[in-house]
Amino acid sequence: MSSGAHEAFHPERVAYYEAAGWQAYYDHRWLGAFWLMVRLNREEFRMPLPSAELRARAAKTVDRITGRYSTDVAGDWRLVGTYLQQAYQAVPQG
Repeated sequence: MSSGAHEAFHPERVAYYEAAGWQAYYDHRWLGAFWLMVRLNREEFRMPLPSAELRARAAKTVDRITGRYSTDVAGDWRLVGTYLQQAYQAVPQG
């Protein structure tokens, strides 16, 4: 990866997204939490939108499993793997 100002890490932005994401999560604003994760992945980690969305879906699926809302834990873990594999395949190779 080449160096440049556009590739700099911004800890204050990451902290904002993480704090806002937790707040949205505990306020049960699921869609808001989802889009905060997508924006964090796109803006700070330069992930293309499809990759960022898939990673957010994987996180949401893990939450369903660990929150004991899943009716098919094994199937949901497979789904997490599928989402993450597709997400990383969507990241451009540099």
